[in-house]
Amino acid sequence: MVCHTIFGFCICLSFIIHHSAFFTVFLILHFALFTLHLYTSPMAADTTLDRIRIIDLRLRCSVGVEPEERRNKREVVINIVLRCDLRRAGRTDRLADTVDYKAVKEKVVAALEITSFQLLESLAERVAEVCLEDGRIGEVEVKVEKPAALRFARGVAVEITRQR
Repeated sequence: MVCHTIFGFCICLSFIIHHSAFFTVFLILHFALFTLHLYTSPMAADTTLDRIRIIDLRLRCSVGVEPEERRNKREVVINIVLRCDLRRAGRTDRLADTVDYKAVKEKVVAALEITSFQLLESLAERVAEVCLEDGRIGEVEVKVEKPAALRFARGVAVEITRQR
């Protein structure tokens, strides 16, 4: 990123010397916005967090607006991405130095077994809350699918991202 910034500055400086004031102001503003984007984009912040994925966790829970959906538990499929720093665990090979994904899964299952939801959105929100209870998790992505929720569709899904 520093190389991009220096290169952009040199280009702006050469245009300042050789071109009109209007074009120079335009280039300086464009360069400033580009530099701001480089240092504040999610990709820039994204580099320090690793991922643990819980893939296709299948549960039966009460979710839906219709009375029949609330009476009979339905299958939901949950995918969770836990964003955390895994460097220490990678060096030490100790469970105590990482997020115990089995424990996270068990907490999610326990939370969903005792609660009913009308909306997939609130179910996803609850999963995210449970995951973020572990202080080592900086961000969580949750995707909740309700198979066969719509006629002519394989299912419906809601995806959310929450940060600490």
